[in-house]
Amino acid sequence: MALFLSVAGGCVHIEIFHPDMEGTLHLGADRPFWAYEGVTRHVETEPIEPAAQETPNWCWAAAGQMLLRSQGVEMSQSEIVRRAYGDTRSAGGKSPLIVDALTGSFPAAGGKTAKLVAHRADGFPHNGLELVTSIEEGRPFIVDIGYYKDGKVNRGEAFAAHCLLVFGVTYKREGNEVHILSLDVLDPSFVIVQETDPDFSPRQVLMAGEFPAIQGTVGIYRR
Repeated sequence: MALFLSVAGGCVHIEIFHPDMEGTLHLGADRPFWAYEGVTRHVETEPIEPAAQETPNWCWAAAGQMLLRSQGVEMSQSEIVRRAYGDTRSAGGKSPLIVDALTGSFPAAGGKTAKLVAHRADGFPHNGLELVTSIEEGRPFIVDIGYYKDGKVNRGEAFAAHCLLVFGVTYKREGNEVHILSLDVLDPSFVIVQETDPDFSPRQVLMAGEFPAIQGTVGIYRR
């Protein structure tokens, strides 16, 4: 490890660099992906039990239920809706309300307390490293897929949307960039879809070409 110290105008600036497997240097703590230049890798959380949405509009509540479940919190969809709206109306989710519903201190398995802070980004985040880190640390995230007339994807013109929970990421490191190639998702609509397609699995893969249809992303941090 090399330590570089510079003093300017009374300010002390310290940068700590760590060598990767090829002997080059990068800023910050050791991270495995720095050793995988040009290699496609896959990471995913611990298995999460799929939750089927209980009304045609509660995909967001089911996705939130699965996200909380991944943190050891069992909460019904109706309770999540009540946290968002104050009642159990059959309504689609609004981003600020979803963030509010998934933020707070929750009773968790083993008598523990899970303290979570939800956050939202418009569209699909450009920081692939943050998404990989979230999955590696056991924090799945929600993506909101927009549906468009005539298949033309234009920001703000979606006529409907559907929430999916992302539990896995396939990515490739190229230089200092981490490119997300696909997302492994749990689709809360699987029971509805199975009425006409019995073989439909709640586990689906969202390819990079479909990312422009993502309206927003909701993730969590643990406090």
